[in-house]
Amino acid sequence: MAIKIETILTDSNGNRIAVSQEYPNIESLVDKNIDQIEGLVFKAKTDIGALAERELLNLNQAEYSKKKEEGCRLNGKNRVTIRTLNGKQSFKNQRYIYLKID
Repeated sequence: MAIKIETILTDSNGNRIAVSQEYPNIESLVDKNIDQIEGLVFKAKTDIGALAERELLNLNQAEYSKKKEEGCRLNGKNRVTIRTLNGKQSFKNQRYIYLKID
């Protein structure tokens, strides 16, 4: 048995992002003292924050791609890693290439 922490973020437009993190090495909170529980909460906040940030980046990239005009496509070949307060995020570097349509 493991502990699973789930978080759902909802904005004013009704967009929802659900992220969850499972901790298989922790079977129960009953035998933990307050310091151990606080440590788990801090680790979970960090982990969930990083997952939520990644989901937000993916969602925003998808929305931005929908808004781009016809005749262009993404060229995502190189991997880029950025460091944030919530940890490292790795994604494909996206650049728009305009295609000439005859």
